[in-house]
Amino acid sequence: MGQAGSSIACTYIEESEHDYLLQIPSRHHGQFEQAKFGKFLLQQQEHQLLQQQQLQQHRHRAVDLLELESQDGEEEEEEWVEQEDLTLLVPDECLEWILHKLSPGDRTQSSLVCRRWHRLEGRSRTQLSLAAHADVMPFLPRICSRFVQLTKITLKCDRRDPSINDRALVLISKHCKGLVKLKLKGCKDVTDEGIDHFSRVARSLKKFSCGSCGFGPLGLNCLLQRCADLESLAVKRLRGISQAFPELLISPGCGRIRKLCLKELRNARLFGPLIIGSPNLQVLRLSKNLGHWDKLLEAITEHLPHLLELHVERLQLSDRGLQAVAQCKSLEALYVVKASECTNFGLSAVAFGCRHLKRLRLDGWRSGRIGDEGLISIAKRCRELQELVLIRLSISVGSLTIIGSNCASLERLAVCNCESFGDAELCCIATRFRALRKLCIRSCSITNLGVEGLGNGCPALTRLKVRNCNQVTSEGIGNLRVRLMRPVWISLLNDVMSVPLGVLPAVAEGEITAHNAAASANHSAQGVVNHSGSNRIHRAFQGSSQMMKSKLNWATGNAAAVSCYCAKP
Repeated sequence: MGQAGSSIACTYIEESEHDYLLQIPSRHHGQFEQAKFGKFLLQQQEHQLLQQQQLQQHRHRAVDLLELESQDGEEEEEEWVEQEDLTLLVPDECLEWILHKLSPGDRTQSSLVCRRWHRLEGRSRTQLSLAAHADVMPFLPRICSRFVQLTKITLKCDRRDPSINDRALVLISKHCKGLVKLKLKGCKDVTDEGIDHFSRVARSLKKFSCGSCGFGPLGLNCLLQRCADLESLAVKRLRGISQAFPELLISPGCGRIRKLCLKELRNARLFGPLIIGSPNLQVLRLSKNLGHWDKLLEAITEHLPHLLELHVERLQLSDRGLQAVAQCKSLEALYVVKASECTNFGLSAVAFGCRHLKRLRLDGWRSGRIGDEGLISIAKRCRELQELVLIRLSISVGSLTIIGSNCASLERLAVCNCESFGDAELCCIATRFRALRKLCIRSCSITNLGVEGLGNGCPALTRLKVRNCNQVTSEGIGNLRVRLMRPVWISLLNDVMSVPLGVLPAVAEGEITAHNAAASANHSAQGVVNHSGSNRIHRAFQGSSQMMKSKLNWATGNAAAVSCYCAKP
């Protein structure tokens, strides 16, 4: 072991990155190996020094790049500052006018640009809709001080949540001197005292609407007496009305009411003095109010010489009430909806008295007592009729023939849920109604044959809607389109599909592509035709693969979006 151990000695030298094994003979060539080892160490030191120099150079270059970028950023910031300063050259009046033309969402975003825009946007806003929860009360003074030019304010609160109180109306009346329209909904904590204080200051108020609020007749009387310019009043589910004493009637006040809407009230008869004392009343809407209305209508119609529009919905009303309505000689629009006790006799009385009717809507809900006899009376005497809506009535070719012959200016017709309306009646409309521009048919027993017959008549037709008529398919709509040979907006929706597939292209061999869907969407956007075939979609879904179903769902979604766009040409 001595000779072997003395011949060669092993030495390990550890470096920063690698481990080198040097075998150095102890006796033979000792000096040569030592010189070689020293040279190797020098090379390693030079290599490390070179690496440090390169690293330092890279660091200097990085610092230089950062300095250049910071200089470019400063130049861009200076340019941006210069561009921002250019807006200061625009006068406040011009900027207010520009902000006033924006939509509510854009106005809100523009108010966050800078303090100046925030201030001018507040000065130029005239309408404000605010959640009237009780939590908004601490911020209401700042809101009112910011928007000083408001003319229309809407305060809405859920009926289950605590709402704003009288103090809110005091702040609004103090800051919004030019308020013209106020709408309160669900403000249960607003009392008669708050309305009283508000009416003392808001003298320029013209429109007032309230629903599910806590005040009663006392607050309404204060409002009617002090707001001399009040022209429109809408009351719905007013809690204070049901709790009031019978002697607290609603007085006419200044007597300038032109539009009155009473909805879902238990004691709507309290408004009798208001209706009688408003000789300028032009629009009266009565909906879902309790009580007998025949006697009340007899009392009030004598004092309404200028009444132009009357809406009656779900009231306990009979032919006696319609005879009272016939005394309104200037009446132009009459809506009788879901009045089950009205018959042809009462409608004939309206036809004798109201010769200037232009819009008529009849709904024979649960009665079936209005039919051809009443419609013929209307057609013979109301020759200025322009719009006619028939819902749940028994009509035939005879009454439609007389209507088409006498009412030469009839432009809008809607027939809904009429079981007796079929292809014969639809063909009668095509041949008799020469001035008809808009036609809507819903839930009737028509087929493709009747729809195709419209292509032989109705030269002024520009819009056609067919809803829930399951015997009408897209093939009939396509044939109608060929016969019309002119731009007509057509919409078809059946019970099978609950979305309007107005731009869905023809499904051939169970295949539909995005290119065809886009082409059909572009064609429908031009207002030429908009139709959907639920039966064809149903056949396409049957026997198709899962991938085919996903494609159809995608096209259906795009079709519904474009159809909604085309619904408002």
